[in-house]
Amino acid sequence: MRHCVPWLPRLALLAGLIGLPASAIAWDYTPAAISGLTSLYGYLTNQNATLERAAAKYPSMRNDIQQVRSAFDRQYPDALATVTRLFQDIPLPATDRARLATKVLEMDREAMQSALASEPAMQAYLQRVRESAQGDMEKASLQLLLAAVYEDKPAAELASPMARSYTTKGIRQAGAIDLMLRMPLSWERDPAREKLLPDNAIFAFTSQGGNGLSTIDLLARPLPKDGAKEAASAAAAARATEELKALTGGSAKVIAQGTVRLANHRANWASFSIASDGGRLQYGRVWWVPLPEAGQTAVLLCRTPSLAPQAADNERQRLEPLWQAVAATLSTATPAR
Repeated sequence: MRHCVPWLPRLALLAGLIGLPASAIAWDYTPAAISGLTSLYGYLTNQNATLERAAAKYPSMRNDIQQVRSAFDRQYPDALATVTRLFQDIPLPATDRARLATKVLEMDREAMQSALASEPAMQAYLQRVRESAQGDMEKASLQLLLAAVYEDKPAAELASPMARSYTTKGIRQAGAIDLMLRMPLSWERDPAREKLLPDNAIFAFTSQGGNGLSTIDLLARPLPKDGAKEAASAAAAARATEELKALTGGSAKVIAQGTVRLANHRANWASFSIASDGGRLQYGRVWWVPLPEAGQTAVLLCRTPSLAPQAADNERQRLEPLWQAVAATLSTATPAR
């Protein structure tokens, strides 16, 4: 049974946040993310208060309560502290944040009182927390919770039990490409955006459960006419700027480039930036993986949002370990020749 963390579109106060710009720090304070983050804040705060009151009211249950609390903390380390900090950083006047906090805490007050009513009721509540610790939670809430927990170390989420593996086999846009890759659960696949990407977009992922602004995409491109050997050479790397323009639709500045071994294939890579109006910058990294056996090239394209220069550079530094970790999971069943 999946437990739902209530979302906050019910709060009329959020209706005015539609035009809110992205925050200068790592968390993307989009309207949907603010709604979900506020709900998580209420959920975790009330859960903590319920367990503390239960331990005082039912001394015989203290061991069970501590075990459940520890299980939740192991799966979502520092969840309450991190979500509280992110909630307090929401770019709103303090009075508005206080109103949000009051409303969201009131929503769960009845559930707290019901859980504390008797020992059997508290046992049932503890079971629900156990299940939440195992990931049995409404998906959107779980994704945003993981995004918050791993905000400062997004690459670590890729090694968590909740990360997901994807395969391109059987996907029409992938053609003959048979690849596997692993992605954090907090990144949501976005089929609507896949339709807008150039050429054959196999997968399009968006950060913060689809509520954020950072992206990771996997695309299929034709294998260069000069073949796989040339595709992995310095000559191919020199074409990075031209390739990036075709992929991003903008004029990219190549910052660094090279070749690397990914699982059973060699790949070219390039780091880049794209300047936009208003002095904003987007950073990214791309890997081209020649697949001669498929007659195609797989392209992994990772990008930050377009932000003020310092914020964009901070986001690049935060996400680069994740980008490289995702690229390292790319593998095919057929070894390179």
